[in-house]
Amino acid sequence: MNSLYIGVGLTIITALVAALVGPFFIDWGLFRTSFEAEAERIFGAKVTVLGSIDARLLPSPWLSLGDVVVGSVDRPAGKIGRFEARLELTPLLKGEFHISELRLDRPSLSVALKRNGTLALTGDPAPVAGTRRDLGDASLEMAEIVDGRIDFADERAGRSFALERINGIVSGSALAGPLKAEGGAVAMGQSVAFRLAMGRVTAERAVPVKLQVTPGGEPVVVTVDAALSLTGGPPRATGMAVVQRIDPEAKTDRGDPGPTPWRLESRFAVDPARLDLDPLTLAIGPDDRAYQLNGRGRIDLGLTPNFDLALTAKQIDLDRALAGRVGEAVDLDGVARRVLGTIAGLPVPD
Repeated sequence: MNSLYIGVGLTIITALVAALVGPFFIDWGLFRTSFEAEAERIFGAKVTVLGSIDARLLPSPWLSLGDVVVGSVDRPAGKIGRFEARLELTPLLKGEFHISELRLDRPSLSVALKRNGTLALTGDPAPVAGTRRDLGDASLEMAEIVDGRIDFADERAGRSFALERINGIVSGSALAGPLKAEGGAVAMGQSVAFRLAMGRVTAERAVPVKLQVTPGGEPVVVTVDAALSLTGGPPRATGMAVVQRIDPEAKTDRGDPGPTPWRLESRFAVDPARLDLDPLTLAIGPDDRAYQLNGRGRIDLGLTPNFDLALTAKQIDLDRALAGRVGEAVDLDGVARRVLGTIAGLPVPD
């Protein structure tokens, strides 16, 4: 009986040693086509792994793929410099994907707004026929994005811009959502910090989205709470947006109060053609004595962008709104400098 136990024990030890040491001696490049085929089932597009391939089985399955191209190699729809994923072993044995760690180095994507208002990848995704693997219920604990890039082109007006140096951490209970992301990027030469939360796709093919963006070095915060429509036509979003300057204690070099704080709040509806703001509220000045204007606005986003804004106010108490303290006389020179500073501090679109 003891010899039986010893034999079983030696068998288990040998299997564990083989699982631990074996992967170091396996040329995983020989399985390149298998990895590419499985990735194609996930993306529904051609996938080519141009770089090195490495993998481990224990203590937890780990996979690393270098220079991954999604779509045609000549005109790729997307690229990943290095893909690394660590999965939990027990769920994987059941055919389930529980991703404990995911790292995407230098991922890139190019998107275009077509003349008909729809969004499409600028490269050739080279669709692959066959049954796609559904990862909607796959869990994701943490994903790291390093030095990502998204290029966007508006083919209607010939405009383009890039969101680059994207670095952030993504967490969530499932790949299908809800997901949270926090990080930073560079947009049109301006560094920005962002926080993003996305829910699951609803029955109406809409995705709840909450986004907060803070430009680097600017005391301005943009907050958006919206539903993004994914019906297959032109993209559309509706919700609430708030833009505010949050530095009421700032002082100028001359000791005067800094640019006047302000807050713009509006319900909105946006599609590739226009942005409607209705109703819109603009409050200017500190919270305790801000004056408020109400109205609506429209921004045309087509070939020749233009806007129309109408604001009204019942009355404005200039002494209360512009004076430094209650009962203090208004310094017109100081007010003029603050107004010019506020105008200079407003975000200016390209």
